[in-house]
Amino acid sequence: MKKQIIGVLLSTALLAGCATDRERTQAEGTGVGTLLGAAAGAAGGAIFGGGKGAAIGAGAGAALGALGGYAYGTHVANQKAKFAREEDYLDAVIANARQTNEQMRQYNASLRNDVSALDRETAELVRQYNRRAVTKVALQQQAQRLDAKLAEARNQAQKLGKERDILQGVLAQEQGQAPEHLRQLQAEVANLERQKAEMEQLMNKILNAKNRVPV
Repeated sequence: MKKQIIGVLLSTALLAGCATDRERTQAEGTGVGTLLGAAAGAAGGAIFGGGKGAAIGAGAGAALGALGGYAYGTHVANQKAKFAREEDYLDAVIANARQTNEQMRQYNASLRNDVSALDRETAELVRQYNRRAVTKVALQQQAQRLDAKLAEARNQAQKLGKERDILQGVLAQEQGQAPEHLRQLQAEVANLERQKAEMEQLMNKILNAKNRVPV
């Protein structure tokens, strides 16, 4: 398994060393994807098959990661081809990251208000149910509302995670290029991490409210 991964990485390095910028970007994407895929595959394999499962999972993950990394590298190469300078490309990436951060900030602010309202409503419904002032149907309906809000938040968190992964891939592939631009991009990635952490805290609050519903 290690030989397979090393073989992919060595071929990637050779391609990157004697290729056009487009081919180098594709090769770098393949290498990053291989490493990430191997790590994810090993973790999943270990859960189901111990040490042997980890080895098998790492090999499979490396192969899938290489394919995904190549596709990502091709996507980045296509985007970069639209710009005359590296700095112009990074400016566009940074602008998109800032827009995503603002959208997520607004979403978290709205989610925070929704969670507070749902928490109060849930507590009141539980009190009324304990006093036999409402039926179990009311609790079931509240549980459905909580589930719907949680599903919505999870969908947003998944999108945010994908955006963060893309930006981290750009940072990995653009090392050594336009240091000031990369510093700004790193700051935006850090902001996305904070937005994701807050979103996860709010999702936990929804789960806690759901767990208080006796249905």
